[in-house]
Amino acid sequence: MKTKHQQAKTFHSWKAIANYFGCSERTVRRWESAEGLPVHRHQHQSAARIFAYQQELDTWFASRADKPKSSQRSASQPIRLALIPFTFLAEAQDKAYLADALGEDIVADLTSLPALMVISFSSMRQLAMKQADFSDQIKALALDYLIEGSLRLEGESARLNIRLVSTRDQSVVWTTRYNESQPNWQDLQQRIVSQLVTSLPLSNMEAVLAPCQRTILASQTAWEYLHQARIASLTWQPQGIAKALELLNAANHMVPDNALIQASLGRAYLQLRESGIDCSKAPMEKVKGILNFLNQHHSDAFYTLSLQAWFCYLQGDINTAIAALKRALEYQPNDADSLALLANCYLLSGLPALALPSIQTLQIIDPLTPLSRCMPGYYQLMSGNLPQAIGPYQEMLSLDPNNPLAHLFMVWVLALNDESARAESVCAGFNTVSADPLIVQIAYALRDNLLGQPVNFSLNAAQEKEVKVNGMLARFTAYGYAASGDKSRAVHWLHRAFKLGFRAYPFVSQYDPFFRPFKDYPPMQKLLTNMAAEWHSATEFNSQL
Repeated sequence: MKTKHQQAKTFHSWKAIANYFGCSERTVRRWESAEGLPVHRHQHQSAARIFAYQQELDTWFASRADKPKSSQRSASQPIRLALIPFTFLAEAQDKAYLADALGEDIVADLTSLPALMVISFSSMRQLAMKQADFSDQIKALALDYLIEGSLRLEGESARLNIRLVSTRDQSVVWTTRYNESQPNWQDLQQRIVSQLVTSLPLSNMEAVLAPCQRTILASQTAWEYLHQARIASLTWQPQGIAKALELLNAANHMVPDNALIQASLGRAYLQLRESGIDCSKAPMEKVKGILNFLNQHHSDAFYTLSLQAWFCYLQGDINTAIAALKRALEYQPNDADSLALLANCYLLSGLPALALPSIQTLQIIDPLTPLSRCMPGYYQLMSGNLPQAIGPYQEMLSLDPNNPLAHLFMVWVLALNDESARAESVCAGFNTVSADPLIVQIAYALRDNLLGQPVNFSLNAAQEKEVKVNGMLARFTAYGYAASGDKSRAVHWLHRAFKLGFRAYPFVSQYDPFFRPFKDYPPMQKLLTNMAAEWHSATEFNSQL
């Protein structure tokens, strides 16, 4: 620190404060955020003007030097922030997706900075959709900063008001208004990210954005189609996925062979398989072609590695999926989808200890997504702590009460714990009109088994075709048959789940009450032998990664 003996004075800018301490502006901003550097603000309409008193700075610096290092916040501790979905202010509700598209892209870019711990956009959207006042939930997230704003469309013009708020004292760190005529949304998003990063207390090294993993599209319309397709695919319904494919193919026609559009197309084709809409080889062949193109031109890109991981996961090649995910997370270490898939792959492999770090990170960056909330329960199950799994799966059901899979998962966990009354109550909550009949059948089979009632469970030809290519459904179908006492069909479908990646040997051999009665059944013994071998192989493989 520069020693000054002249009369104490007031500093009126970050630059002046930084010069006084002989460091960068970002350093003093970090000191203010993390260590209480005494900086004051005059609040104005468009921004807050800062000032600081030399005497207070000197006192703070002296007290900081006297503190033991353990009481100071680590400079490497990530800054925690979230973006509340922008309020959309326009009558043209068919354009409302633009507000979310802009927010989603901003979050995606900020997530690439290791110095930031950014809450996923899906969690924040979930929060905004559920409650009008979520101030208590915001406090629970223990954020350092909050990004909020509004988007107004008037004809072909757009007005975006945005601000960065420090949650420590609710002060506005940065705010601005963008008035755009025929806005270029991608350019606007990049400008916003640049200004946000400059306004956060980051060092010069920390503020360097990784090369953009989302290729900038030359066509504005293609960008809009891309985001409309994402929204349509979230329904997981045939019409929604068909609409997504239509939009993405149109975008691909506008911007041929674009890597981002190709990767998005690949993910939509995989949804056809995951949802059971198309159980033929056609979707996987489409994805193979896309991956060939991406690996030739963008082999180390995040979206290539992510698509590769999903493709391998659905085929049951879990080790290759894990390897691809670990490489993908080097580019986007806090990508919630990749973390969830990685944790799932480890749990399927019977390696819960390796899944735990990803699950813990998910509870921080994606705390309000139903899948993230149930992951600690899945970890407890695979670790043999069956009663501890109930709470997280109950949280999942509470967050998504209309999801048939959430009901099935809850019934399954209760069945593993012999909770018959609660399982019966959850089954009563099924909407049997809209729910997939197979999901309902499995849940009812588990319930009836618990209640000591006769269990009638079987698949029709269409269901068999779907279950054959879906590892999760194959596993739960095995439970349906096990509940009915049909050892042959139960082991048959458990074997199919094994072929599609389920190698959790410790869980099946030691903890699972449904398959324990089959331990002397020769086909089950053979399956357990094969499962043990694959589990040991997965353990060895992951020890070398």
